[in-house]
Parts: sequence; structure tokens; C-alpha cells
Amino acid sequence: MISYAILLLELLLIFFTSRFIFQSFYSLLYRLTKSQKISFSLLSAFFFPGTLIHEMSHMIAAVVVRVPVHGMEFTPEYHNGSLKMGSVKIQKTDALRSLIIGGAPFITGVCMLLASLWYLLGHYKISDIFSSVFVFGITLCILYLLFVITNTMFSSKRDVDGIWIFVVLVGAVLVVLYLLGLHPEVFIYNLLRRKLLIESAWNIVYFISIPLIINVIVLCMALLITRKR
Repeated sequence: MISYAILLLELLLIFFTSRFIFQSFYSLLYRLTKSQKISFSLLSAFFFPGTLIHEMSHMIAAVVVRVPVHGMEFTPEYHNGSLKMGSVKIQKTDALRSLIIGGAPFITGVCMLLASLWYLLGHYKISDIFSSVFVFGITLCILYLLFVITNTMFSSKRDVDGIWIFVVLVGAVLVVLYLLGLHPEVFIYNLLRRKLLIESAWNIVYFISIPLIINVIVLCMALLITRKR
């Protein structure tokens, strides 16, 4: 069970560090350019691949659950103390489908992170990274994509408005099953104790630790540079 707790902690740390990274990057860019508009544009351009994947995930999920999509845009906007780098206009729908659409970028982001790290760690050793310009370039590109995907994969507050309804429904179902004597908590506990799931969780913990370390390093560097200036 320790592996699941560590994985949850890693995801929470990535979530919080990503918020500080955006603020630190913006602060640094503003100090350099003295322009809010230019700083927003540069920040948006740097994180554009992650933003594109984020918004495309919303759109594809909407298409899959049969919710009309009315457009997608990538014009950076600063609103209520936060930067919005893109958006997808989707027709209003029920809570369940809204939750699926809203949570799609997180699922896509985690899957892409795991796939990228599996490829990188499965095909190259650390000593191989500097073996040629090509391998070094590929490594830098993957690390850059890891960084921008990690920091754009979390859904906004608006994206997951229906999560509480989902939590209440799941809780109600579990309570009903328990009252019927089916004991769903025993099934869930035994499922989580399966060797395959525990080993998979430890592998994910190992993979997810890499973008978390990158986040911490970049955040420390950004804060150090900002303070010095």
C-alpha cells in the first residue's frame, strides 16, 4: 500500500510545483521584458506543446462521449490571477461527461509521461546520452516535452466542476453495496494487494519521480535567478 501513497504524494507535489513554476517563469520574464503582454506571449509559446496536448485531449474526449465542440483557441489570457493559455468551446452537458472531458488531459499527460520515460530509460543509459549529438538532442527534446506536459496536464477548477457529484455517486453506490452485505471495501483492498498492481505502482512511482525532480530543479533555478535580479 506504500506504493500507492507515494504515487499520490508525487502527483500532489507535481501539481503544486507546477503552479509555482508558472509564477516564477512569469516573474522572470517580466523582469527581463518589463512587459506583461510579451511575458504572457513568451510563456505561452514555451508551454505551447503541453497546452496543445491538453486542449486536444479535451476535444477528443468530447468527441468520444458525443458532446459537440464549437472551437479551440490558443490566445493567452490573464484572468483572476491565473494565465489561461488555451481553451476548447464545448456544449454544456451532464456532470459525468463533463468530468470525463475535464479529466482527459490528466489521463493523457500521465500516459505520455510514462510512455516517454519508458522509451528513454529502456533504450538509453545515462552514459549513452552524450555519445552523439543526435542522442543528446533526442534526450533534450524528450526532457523538454516531459517538462511542459507535466506542467500543463492538470485540469483547471472549471474542468472538474462535476467531480463532487461523481464522488458522491460512487460513495452512495459503495454504501448501498455495503448495506447489502457485499463488502466492496474487502474487494478493493484485495485488488490493491495484487502483486501485479503493486509492482506496476512502484514502476510508475519510479517514472513519475523523474519529472518531479525536473520540476524541483527548474523551480529552484528560476527562484534563484529571480532573486538575484
